[in-house]
Amino acid sequence: MKKFTITFAGLLAMGMLFVQLRSPQPAKAQDATGCSTSTIKGNYGFTMIGFAGPVGGMVPVATGGRLTFDGGGNLTGSSTNSINGTLSEPQTLSGGYTISPGCTGTAWFTPMGPGAGTVHVALVVLGNGRQIDSLETDTGTTVTGSANLIGEGQHN
Repeated sequence: MKKFTITFAGLLAMGMLFVQLRSPQPAKAQDATGCSTSTIKGNYGFTMIGFAGPVGGMVPVATGGRLTFDGGGNLTGSSTNSINGTLSEPQTLSGGYTISPGCTGTAWFTPMGPGAGTVHVALVVLGNGRQIDSLETDTGTTVTGSANLIGEGQHN
């Protein structure tokens, strides 16, 4: 019985090592010297999903659309939102962004429409600017998102 336990433990350890080596590695931000505001330029399709509202009254929210980053810190776009299952009319967005050398940054944008407030997000730039992951930083929100470059845009 003792020999089986040792053999089983050895096989288990080898199996765990195999799984670890075969598992896809998480996406990493660019090299610490590889990003700036100009890293993200072009048209991106995006989605954001999560919950928003007062404590105890949070409702599901989702949005999707298109953003255009100019490479100089300005962004424009359009989106359609779903708040607690009710769709909005498409909205025009405008705002700005900054990206640090460590490939993290912030963005802010304001939907054009009644009662619209500015949305603030933390960013991480991946894949030489081909992908941007985000987390909304406004109080009362738990919303994450991702934006992907449409076509080749400005990147090789």
